[in-house]
Amino acid sequence: MNEKILHHIWKYKRFTSLGLISTQGKKLCVLNSGTYNTNQGTDFLEAKIKVDDIEWNGNIEIHTKSSDFYLHKHENDSRYTNIILHVVYYNDIKIPELEEKNIPTLELKDYVDSNLIKTVLSVNNEVFSFIPCEHLIQNRKQKNLSEELNKIYLEKLNEKHKEINAELTKNNNNWEAVLFSKIAYSFGLKINAQTFQSISENVDFSIIKKISKNRTQLEAFFFGFFNELENPKDEYQEKLKQEYAFLKHKFSIQNSSNKLNYLRLRPNNFPTIRLSQLADLYHKNQNLFDVMIQNFSFDEIKSILEKIKPSEYWNSHYTFGKTSKKINQHKISNTFTELLFTNAIIPVKYSYHLFLGNYDISEIISKISQVKAEKNTITNQWNFIGIETKNALETQSLLYLYKNYCSTRKCMECELLPKII
Repeated sequence: MNEKILHHIWKYKRFTSLGLISTQGKKLCVLNSGTYNTNQGTDFLEAKIKVDDIEWNGNIEIHTKSSDFYLHKHENDSRYTNIILHVVYYNDIKIPELEEKNIPTLELKDYVDSNLIKTVLSVNNEVFSFIPCEHLIQNRKQKNLSEELNKIYLEKLNEKHKEINAELTKNNNNWEAVLFSKIAYSFGLKINAQTFQSISENVDFSIIKKISKNRTQLEAFFFGFFNELENPKDEYQEKLKQEYAFLKHKFSIQNSSNKLNYLRLRPNNFPTIRLSQLADLYHKNQNLFDVMIQNFSFDEIKSILEKIKPSEYWNSHYTFGKTSKKINQHKISNTFTELLFTNAIIPVKYSYHLFLGNYDISEIISKISQVKAEKNTITNQWNFIGIETKNALETQSLLYLYKNYCSTRKCMECELLPKII
């Protein structure tokens, strides 16, 4: 037994809640178990209980043994003076500091199913190939998980919101600049995402907006910024080099220290193709934020991206100076459109309306639920162990869950665990 397991039991009310009696013999009723606190201080905040029919509001502290109150030196800590309930698994000693204030202690061991404890402990100690609870998922018929997956997805959006807020501050509340950062990140795909995003971190968006009126100049800026024009191999690359030299002098641009990565990429996803597409997108759409965020229609975004293509040079090239035998116009695929919508448009849309203070999450849930489920190594593993995904909301939730809970073994904080055991 450990505190993480007890936090899980308390948070999800996995104990017999009827007939609770404190160690002092008082009747207890848990009206609200409180908000789980992952920061310093008491374990659960803003809880509500009844003690002999008198309602108490405040915080709750949880320990494996009551003596841990002293082991953790809470008796001299002001953060623990306003607790309304001390929850323990074993009540091994009395705590005079609490009894003097009539603060009750609840011993949980008689109110928790021993089989639940055994199962939870098995998750904590299980040897696994994908996630700690995979043996439970594979061996039991699953209930509907939509409510839990919605909560996980909202948690992911709120985490993205913090990142976007930080970018917004850096860009003096320029939402167009924030959107560009997220779109550039998506165009870089996994291999070059951070590299593409570094454009927004090092160049003021107002410069990009000015340059975007000339498509060739914008492409020259992207390639020149990443040092792709140093030794021209043909006439087109030489032309871009000259354009970039002019822009670099005019706007005092400093080249990036990041290098474009070509390894393990299919030619259609080479950074050359993606940068040229990104240039075309911003050249053709001078008010992209208004269209993609304020209108917020997947079909509208799809219609925009269907018209995007790299410059004609890239129809017969994948890298500078090397002609390809196969002609390819490199149109943006539906899969990439869905990726951009999921990873860039929706998070910015969510943050923008939180910024305005007038947003209902139900619209986001509706839009993301209409996007196809992603297919990758992690989502395939989820499907293999028995949780099949039907849409992007579910895959986004499970990807987030795997990264932030499963792979770090934070099982006791997982929204799905109560449905699994």
